[in-house]
Amino acid sequence: MTDHEPRSDRREFAARVVELIDASGLSRAEFVRRAALIERHLPDPPKRAPSFSEQRLSDWCSGRNVPNERVVIALVHTAVQARRSQGLPPANRLTPGLLSVDRWLGRRRRARTERPTGLPGERAAGSGLPAPAPVDVPTDPVASRNPPAGRASPAPHEPVGDWLTETTDPFALGVHRSIAVPRGRSAGSPPLPPYVGRAHDERLAAGVDAAVTAGESKLLWLTGDSSYGKSRACWEALGALRRRGDWRLWAPHSAEEALAGLHRVAPQTVIWLDETRYTCLPATGGADGGQLADRIDDLVHSARRAPVLVLGTMWTRTWHELTAGTDPRARCFQSLLRDPIPVPPRFTDDDMRALRRAANTDARLAAASEQAADGEVAQWLAGTPVVLARWEAAPENARALLLAAMDIRRLGHDQRIPLALLEAAVPVYLSASQRERLLRRPDWLREALSYATEECLGAAGPLTPTPPPAEAGPGVPHYRLSDVLDQYGQERRTVEPVPPALWRTLAEHMDATGLLELARTAHRRGLYRLAHDLCRDALRAGNRGAWWQAAEFLRHQGRIPEADAWTEAAAEASDAAALAWMASRWWETDPAGDSWFARAVDAAADPEPLVDAAGRLYECGDSERAHEWYDVIIARFPDGTAALDLAWRLVEADQWDEALRYYETAARGGNLDAYQLACVDAVYVRRWREARELLARAVAVGRTRHLFESYAPVPDEDWPEANAFFRAAVASGLTEARSAWASTLAASDRVEEALGVLEAVPTDREEVSLYAQLLPDGRLNEAVARLSAFPWPAREIPVLIVVSRLIHADRVSEARQVCAVLPAAGRVSSLHAGAAWLLDAGRPESALTWFDEAASIDPASMANAARALEGAGHERAAHYYARALEAGNAQAQQWFADTLTAARSFGEALTWYEKSWRQGEIQALKSAAESVYAAGREQEALVLYGRYWGARTDPLMLAPPCPPGEEATVARVRRYGWDIDGAPAGEWAAPLPP
Repeated sequence: MTDHEPRSDRREFAARVVELIDASGLSRAEFVRRAALIERHLPDPPKRAPSFSEQRLSDWCSGRNVPNERVVIALVHTAVQARRSQGLPPANRLTPGLLSVDRWLGRRRRARTERPTGLPGERAAGSGLPAPAPVDVPTDPVASRNPPAGRASPAPHEPVGDWLTETTDPFALGVHRSIAVPRGRSAGSPPLPPYVGRAHDERLAAGVDAAVTAGESKLLWLTGDSSYGKSRACWEALGALRRRGDWRLWAPHSAEEALAGLHRVAPQTVIWLDETRYTCLPATGGADGGQLADRIDDLVHSARRAPVLVLGTMWTRTWHELTAGTDPRARCFQSLLRDPIPVPPRFTDDDMRALRRAANTDARLAAASEQAADGEVAQWLAGTPVVLARWEAAPENARALLLAAMDIRRLGHDQRIPLALLEAAVPVYLSASQRERLLRRPDWLREALSYATEECLGAAGPLTPTPPPAEAGPGVPHYRLSDVLDQYGQERRTVEPVPPALWRTLAEHMDATGLLELARTAHRRGLYRLAHDLCRDALRAGNRGAWWQAAEFLRHQGRIPEADAWTEAAAEASDAAALAWMASRWWETDPAGDSWFARAVDAAADPEPLVDAAGRLYECGDSERAHEWYDVIIARFPDGTAALDLAWRLVEADQWDEALRYYETAARGGNLDAYQLACVDAVYVRRWREARELLARAVAVGRTRHLFESYAPVPDEDWPEANAFFRAAVASGLTEARSAWASTLAASDRVEEALGVLEAVPTDREEVSLYAQLLPDGRLNEAVARLSAFPWPAREIPVLIVVSRLIHADRVSEARQVCAVLPAAGRVSSLHAGAAWLLDAGRPESALTWFDEAASIDPASMANAARALEGAGHERAAHYYARALEAGNAQAQQWFADTLTAARSFGEALTWYEKSWRQGEIQALKSAAESVYAAGREQEALVLYGRYWGARTDPLMLAPPCPPGEEATVARVRRYGWDIDGAPAGEWAAPLPP
């Protein structure tokens, strides 16, 4: 490095690598070969060995890349061993520290936190090699997510993401552009208006601060509908990390991209998951959701990779889909999606005052403060009203184009929709005369695209051009539907049947993987025959997994003989899941079952279907043979999956010593979760000393997330050792340990001891909540004082408990004072909860006062108040429903329709039901069907029931509603589903393909 060059840790690291190779006395090829062998024999080998090659070595010597810690250790050991074997001079003749692993790891840390700054043609100091030219950064803010075809992908072990200081385009990350205003904005003003912080920003900032100051990995999820300001809030929260200069940001576009890169996430990385719907749900991401959830969970609980910050945004509807537990695709995310940060739809009075102060410096904020209706400032700035107005005024060709895009997204297609698919789908939404007119206008598609893609006062239009996915290749036009219209389609068109022709059009534009996913979508909507046909199409396209999927569909429909035939065909096609199912099916006949199982082991790419088969065999009572199968699986897949499953079963069978042996097997196989699971089971069987040992090992490897989920009461004789266990957990710094200790004491009728444990300053809201629950009525002031001292963003759940305790202690005015200190959204939910408790306590007048206060803050809450009053049989329910009806509330519209039905005004009731379901209130369809049936219109009722089932998209439809007198038809529907045109399907066969 010359005198005039700035000091560079990366250049220094590269120069020392060159010196290390020279000091070894080996050629580069031999050095690489030996280093690869040494790395494989280091402790705790990774599942995949790093890619050693002369090219990789050249990258390290040039400063282009910096290797990981294991590789650095291997490089140093290679040089040391080579010098010894060749009898070279001692290390004191070399650069000090050249053969010191500790010094090398320090050099690596410094080099890793420096951004590469080399210029084209610049040489890395001491390397004698030209530094690589920098990669061009695409100017398109969206294209940066998808590098053009042909560009080299990152090296297998390089960290993912870009330096946060270099990530300066918020629009590339999904932040909405702000609309322009007639007064314009002065030259040089930023593209985004000044930010007005709100209540949710404080919770977000607290999570980011924990990652920075405490070095903790964090999962932060913001929920709210489109254009509420979720992405902008996340962008602003990154300011603290951007100022530090040593954090990266990685924004995977899909589940596949996330899975491919999670192992390369380095400490001090933000993982940006904007609109998590597209990466979490496999129906839209196309990848294994369970694997993605597990990998994210492992990452954020790995002490060695901390701190990592996961920032996710999602619609409120998506949140409920992922956490409700009704969709098997989403259940794997329930442990991750806890404690969301809701972003409210409206600015509060305090927010509006802050907005007006900021409006003095920005014309956009000034216009928003004057024109945004009902405090919906974020939506106004993002152009939501303008986009919806553009949609409402669309000419027939553009309207058909946008309808096609909405329904294509409704059926689970990726955000990036190819133009060819849109063009083919548009005629589906046109009448015959409209199609004839379009044929006479050759530019109809260009005109429709021009209308749909035009900016809305500077904000993005209804459709936006977007780079194609990598597999599509360059030059293939793709478009993305605006979030506003995407949400509009998901909610307002939920109850609209998908045009039959659209299914066929989609199938024609799908590959083998997409066809199978489309089949699953059809099956969830009750279109069983279509799902079966799509499976056959997927088979013809080469997707062998369609054999097993078709069999599963038939088994769900109760068509067991046909399902068995397809399962056997899938097994003959070497589908591992089918082979494993056949093995467990024939467990009573040893040769047949073992033969199928042996074939399943050979065919399986992962242990899951094999573990399912062994588990079924165990549950059938043949534990000895099940053990043999488990041992075979462990030998074939030593990742711990099978060992953990068997260990749990052995614990249930009171075979602790044997279970512990399998937990140790899982840990040796690299599954570090074994330590925490074994610790939990040790507590379960009251092996407290072993539990303490396992706790220490779990803490050492950073696997502690399931340690304190639930513990049963502890017998008196166990408490000395149990207390020692919990003290060790608290001393280990596990934040949830103290509340778990107190909970276990309280469950064991040791309430005073539990309160003693909680006397210290609380570390989380669980401790505050538990303290409030355990205090006797005479000491509730302590709970109020503790709540007041606790940071408000985490108060909401403890507030509900304190309010409940105060109301039941007949201290209603104090309870209301506790609610008064909350921000608007928290105050509304607390007031509603308190009103419900007041109703239960027989104080309806007080409850009405609380409901009225909540309605004054959020008028939309009137429908919830009406429903609570109706459940309590209170006459004022009608008053609240009427107020909600005036505001156009869908729940109130359904209530009014129910009232009309009771008065036997079926025609008028149907009108109001339709208003309700068109706003996304799906339950109104079922009520409408019952109303129509009561009017004697049986066939019409059945059609409405069918639309209700389809709109719910229940994965299993175990208990669909049954119109009276139509039991036989419903039984047929459960077996054969619905036709694509919405009518109940007749009988149809499911023969094997030729």
